[in-house]
Amino acid sequence: MPEQHTKGDTSTIVLEKENEHLTPQECDILGEIANISFGSASTVLSTILNRQVSITAPRIELVDLYDSRDVEVPHVVLNIHFTKGLDMENLLVLKQDVALSIADLMMMGTGEVEDGKELGELELSAVQEAMNQMMGFAATSMSEFFQDTVDMSPPTIKVVKLSEEMEKISEIDGNHTIVKVSFDLKIDNLVNSKLVQIVSVEHAKQMVNKLMQLSGGVEETDEPAEVVETEIVEEKIEKEHLTQEEKDVLGEIANISIGSASTVLSTLLNQPVSISTPNVEAINVRHYDGVPVPFVILNVDFVEGLKNENVFVFTKDVALTMVDLMMMGTGEVDPEKELTELELSGIKEIMNQMMGHAATAMSEMFQEKMDMTPPNVKFVTLKEEMEYLGESMEVDELVQITFNLEIGDLLQSKMYQILPISEAKEMVRRLLYPMVEEEEIATEEIEEEKIVEPVVQPIEFKEVKQMEPVYMDTSILQNVEMNVKFVFGSTVKTIQDILSLQENEAVVLDEDIDEPIRIYVNDVLVAYGELVNVDGFFGVKVTKSL
Repeated sequence: MPEQHTKGDTSTIVLEKENEHLTPQECDILGEIANISFGSASTVLSTILNRQVSITAPRIELVDLYDSRDVEVPHVVLNIHFTKGLDMENLLVLKQDVALSIADLMMMGTGEVEDGKELGELELSAVQEAMNQMMGFAATSMSEFFQDTVDMSPPTIKVVKLSEEMEKISEIDGNHTIVKVSFDLKIDNLVNSKLVQIVSVEHAKQMVNKLMQLSGGVEETDEPAEVVETEIVEEKIEKEHLTQEEKDVLGEIANISIGSASTVLSTLLNQPVSISTPNVEAINVRHYDGVPVPFVILNVDFVEGLKNENVFVFTKDVALTMVDLMMMGTGEVDPEKELTELELSGIKEIMNQMMGHAATAMSEMFQEKMDMTPPNVKFVTLKEEMEYLGESMEVDELVQITFNLEIGDLLQSKMYQILPISEAKEMVRRLLYPMVEEEEIATEEIEEEKIVEPVVQPIEFKEVKQMEPVYMDTSILQNVEMNVKFVFGSTVKTIQDILSLQENEAVVLDEDIDEPIRIYVNDVLVAYGELVNVDGFFGVKVTKSL
């Protein structure tokens, strides 16, 4: 007898059937596949909706087509057909109010919809596009997981009774039992519902068999599910090339360097800024192949201390908001506004200031001087940037560090840092084992010194003469006139100019500059610096002495 459960309003299907078509091992593997593919797709959905999105670990159930009570209720159903790698069909199911919220957010609304509002063609088209982006991302994750190209057709969308679409799925293997994969879907404080994937038992087994064959040609046995899970986890760790210790260390480096840069960003924007504790993960260069949305991408290279390349990624609305605030605006911008050279130059200057602060923090952490080039900025898709990174550095695996970025009450978004795994590992090694190379060099020098035989010479004493002490009147130096100038590109400022700056006052430069401030004494370049604000007073901080 089936066992019935009563659930809350967010449930789509509420009746379970005894697990007579899938073994516990197969259910565990299906859960792992769903978790990796759909769980990672929350990133792209969060970017599209500009909201925090959570898609939790799935629950696998077998349900009877005709025993389920809610199948007669109209839902938003998307039919997705795999065309490469897997030959199967599956359904994605959303409640109508969830679809309306997603559509409203897609169209730059608040996500709050009126009760009783109906889904029109415009809303369905918006939801279809959001799910198309998600499934493209999921296909990329599945390609990595199955080590085979997985592709699918764009989803078709309709508002129908579930029974009509589920009957088509059940006809594939001729029985009334289907596999339901349920995810908890949360979008900020707006949505707390379910995202349901429905697939036939035959197609579910097809995915399981493909993965088991990949892990060693293992046929279906009574082997415990824990063994298969261990194999999957071990395979994933081997692929990522990062240990948990390395992830923790990278997170700490990122937290201290980029997290501390929130102070200078807050000063520049005159808003409270929070850059939260980062999340570190390994990704493939094809990770963003299914994401056609362009991002603001800044390339920053370390040239002293560390020798590595970094990519920092912002969404377009983050860039527009930050530049507007820096130019004394309110930070409220039109999301449809185009990014011009002015905005790109502004975000470049903001990042330059942040990275200068980060370099200082890293210098203290690594106990050696760190310096980096001014950032290069562009507005392209992540797919293009990943292809460039993969080709220029000849790598397939990268490290992605994700920060939650909050600017006052204006913005909640994400900032990404991407770098090659080899360079990430080098940072970890230098932080954990800074003395290894120095000790090896010192040992070699000691051994060389042992080889050199000392030459014995007789001791000779020279005649000691009484020397008269020489005194200098240092007050004379105080009368020497020195002319100090600060040069921004071709703009020259004196000490008085800098000290007279007021809060929120804009300094008009003759041109756009990338290099730091040059400090001249009597027309001789003596140092480089940066403009700082200490307790309301402006000054120039010396960052490099010549």
